[in-house]
Amino acid sequence: MNMECRPRDKGGSKIEYAALIAVVNVVVLGLNSTFAGSWPQKVESSICRIFSQGSCPAGEAALPQPPPPPPDPPCTVADTSVEKTKSVQVLLYSHKEKEKKVVIQRSDGEVWEVDGSENRNGIHVETGIGYKINDKKTGLTIAGGNEWSKTASTTWKFANEAQRQAFHAEFERQRTTLVKSKGPLKGLIEAERLKYTMADQWGIKYTISKGTGTNGYINGSLSFSAGKVKAKVGGIYEETHEVGTTTTSENEEIKTFMSKNAVTLGATGEAKTENKWLPSFALQATKDWSDGSTVSITYDIVQTPDGKEVKVPKTATIVTDSGSNHNLNAGATWELKFKDPKSLPTPSPAGGQWELRKDNPEGTLSYSKGGGGNAFTHIEISLQGDPHAQQVIQKYIAPPAAGAGYQGEMQSLADELAVLIQEKGKISTLSYDRDSSKKGADFGFTPGVKIAGLENSTETVRTALTDARIVDPKTGVSRPWICRTDRDPGTSRP
Repeated sequence: MNMECRPRDKGGSKIEYAALIAVVNVVVLGLNSTFAGSWPQKVESSICRIFSQGSCPAGEAALPQPPPPPPDPPCTVADTSVEKTKSVQVLLYSHKEKEKKVVIQRSDGEVWEVDGSENRNGIHVETGIGYKINDKKTGLTIAGGNEWSKTASTTWKFANEAQRQAFHAEFERQRTTLVKSKGPLKGLIEAERLKYTMADQWGIKYTISKGTGTNGYINGSLSFSAGKVKAKVGGIYEETHEVGTTTTSENEEIKTFMSKNAVTLGATGEAKTENKWLPSFALQATKDWSDGSTVSITYDIVQTPDGKEVKVPKTATIVTDSGSNHNLNAGATWELKFKDPKSLPTPSPAGGQWELRKDNPEGTLSYSKGGGGNAFTHIEISLQGDPHAQQVIQKYIAPPAAGAGYQGEMQSLADELAVLIQEKGKISTLSYDRDSSKKGADFGFTPGVKIAGLENSTETVRTALTDARIVDPKTGVSRPWICRTDRDPGTSRP
């Protein structure tokens, strides 16, 4: 069975974009809820126990305790990522390139490595106005835009760190030989496929992912300056949607649909020096909140007797992601003062005058340090040989369009999904601590409307597992998730 694309992949409305998160909020993020409505009491009580540590509605008689669960699967205990970004903006058009490498530590000793790239093209508009009296000035800036992205990544699953190091050493040796024997152009082209050939020979598993997405945002800020001191507060709302396909070395295909929104608030303080050629110094503090969900459907790729490939639905995975992070940034900024900003010639009755924002070119060197955390709820549902489960998940990833009867259809979908989770779901919750650092440089030029920008930065982010639980969806019993290790099954984390 091959599920079709969601309506939003063909240009659906913003309401359809938000429907996925809306259903998740109804069913999955119903923390501390008392599930009122027409559901049977047993379903109400069980679903509440899955997602709540507090009191729940009384259900039917307690079900017998299940047999001891099988050993937990391995899980990620920490990861480190390094991301390099280059971007350029000319007039309203922007282009951004990212390269990212992530090394993931698994509880069973495996080491996963992710090599990823992203290209974004977008349209951005930024402008502002200000009001000035003597040396005191207030200003309002508004910006917005939309970006279209393409992503690609490969994940390599090594048995341990020693195998990862040996694999890379052998790959470099063979790539060098290819380039020397076949020339730089042909040798490098063939080397693109060399890693996959080597992985098949070494028995190393891997996945290849490709995707497309859209990202829209709007932000605003209010600033105040008096002499050499400036202050600014502002915020941004961002919404992201992505669709991707992953193929594995084990004849599987995974379709993924992601929706996420985020809010960031920030404050900045700046002090300038007397000498206009010396840098000004700034401190910036930000706090963000995010909420999103991802649905993945895994298919087995099998061959029919006549040699055709058929995709058979295997599992559906629903992941909710909520988090909050903070960041403190310190920087030094140089402003190239060619001339003062031009003002509109209309004076105000108060003795000041309105002026159109027209900044000089600015360059900044910055370093930041941050932290925070994210909480994930992971639900896995088997779809094999179950047309009803396949139908519910299909409706979930292609929710009804807004219109007559929309509310009733969404409530019905939430009911069906809740029962499906209770009957067939396997639920785990994970919490991660996060710390990050970033250093870089950027340049911008905004005469009324931003017309140029350049950024070059490196960011390192490390997350570590701090808590994990697994839930029996039929009884609602929650227990610690003991990440399995082949060396010591009784150890929660190595």
